[in-house]
Amino acid sequence: MKRVLCLFAASMLAFSTFSCSEKKNKKSSAPVSETGEDISGEPVEREFMTYSAEDFATVDVNTTITDREFPYKRCEFSSKEQDFGSRISPCRDEKYRDRFMEYLNEGYRDERFMADRLSEWEMSFTDPDSFIITSALGCGTTAYIAVNFDTLCYGCHESSVFRYDAEKGELKEILHHSDPENSLEIRQICSVRGELFVDTDTMGICRFDGETGEMEQILESEDNGYGHMVPNDADRLIVTFSVPQREKVDKDYKPKEGEIVYSDDNENFFIEHGSDMTMKEYDFDTGEWKELYSVFSPAEESKWGTEEFPNIYGELFAWKEKPEGTRKYDVVTEEYRVSTGLNNCNIVYAGRDKLILTLSNGGGNGGVSKYVLHEFDFETMQHYVIDYTNYGGNCIDFGDGVITYMGGMRTGGAYYIMPALGLVFPVESAPHDDGNLMNMSSGLFGNDRKNAMFMTYRPTKSKPVTVSTPDGDFTHTEYYDYEYIYFWFTAEGNDE
Repeated sequence: MKRVLCLFAASMLAFSTFSCSEKKNKKSSAPVSETGEDISGEPVEREFMTYSAEDFATVDVNTTITDREFPYKRCEFSSKEQDFGSRISPCRDEKYRDRFMEYLNEGYRDERFMADRLSEWEMSFTDPDSFIITSALGCGTTAYIAVNFDTLCYGCHESSVFRYDAEKGELKEILHHSDPENSLEIRQICSVRGELFVDTDTMGICRFDGETGEMEQILESEDNGYGHMVPNDADRLIVTFSVPQREKVDKDYKPKEGEIVYSDDNENFFIEHGSDMTMKEYDFDTGEWKELYSVFSPAEESKWGTEEFPNIYGELFAWKEKPEGTRKYDVVTEEYRVSTGLNNCNIVYAGRDKLILTLSNGGGNGGVSKYVLHEFDFETMQHYVIDYTNYGGNCIDFGDGVITYMGGMRTGGAYYIMPALGLVFPVESAPHDDGNLMNMSSGLFGNDRKNAMFMTYRPTKSKPVTVSTPDGDFTHTEYYDYEYIYFWFTAEGNDE
């Protein structure tokens, strides 16, 4: 089975407190670039600010769906319309195929499951596997797409990276890996400072040439750990690792409260105490990695997203905390603290110009959740409040606003919302019926304020299935083939 990546992201930079009620933010007199540095290349020292909820004028915004032209470009590609080809992995050769049987025998004990997997494996000797797209990245009107053609084996012995030009409709393979002895799966693609980087299963983090497909390793893989590059708007190459800390126990071990006993093979058993989490940043000037933060995260109390191991939300690292004596949350970054006046919230974006939070209320006992967006604008000192329940429960920052969308197994569409104006642009739609299912997710594709990619799927083949029950026979529709559509919005090239 393929490992599922655990996504972790974090960091904390030092700060000192200052009250906004006593003094407004002091601007540096040095000329400042968009990256937060003065023209000499030195970081600009910013005074730490503290804001209360009362410092902002609250504006309850009524939303209006507009028929104006969407201010950003939309691009897409389809798993059916683009020809990625089909291939039989070299590990299916008679010389290598028995390795899979060893893996199957060690990893699984369910006879029905093993029989199904064995049947699939034997068919793949002559029929290519169904490929999967493991990662994709939209950069302007160009997409980089990683494809795994070896989906049944424990490694990835046949894989490729394609470059797709949305304006020309041209797809070109720029990397092809075919090796029965060595796996290479591209798990993530990111763009930082105009360069491409990939996270792989065996080569760690590599600089990637988008023209030639050449790879240069810049960070080795972490043993027994899960890593991930963290998308952000600060043009920083940040990588987080999580290495589980496990203790081997006897087969008849009686777990204590809160403990869970794991086994990969029904022979070796262990309990997991937590994970060692580390965050590193790449220095483009020296070519070296600097450890920014490291912490042990107990299984019963995750440190991710806390002051000890905060996440980066767009431009700044941030976390939320509840000051002593209050039930309302503060959001803290290395440059400011905002007392939100909210009993709960999720951080969507933390930047120098604004802070965006979301809040979900209700939804219990079969009810419908209410989703509210809170944007604190540090330039106008306005606090915009928007009920976006009708536009999906998920929210990401993009451009000058946010994109909201449905996720999970729900159908629905996506919308671009400009909080200050209350304008809502429908940017993706899907009818709410069984024939037009759409699962929308940002997945491993990441997003920033310049580019945001999503994946949806729709069924292309179906068949009626009849089930006999004591109350009679019932027929339902079973879907067994899907078209996967990847679309992205880009703000690159826009005058903002």
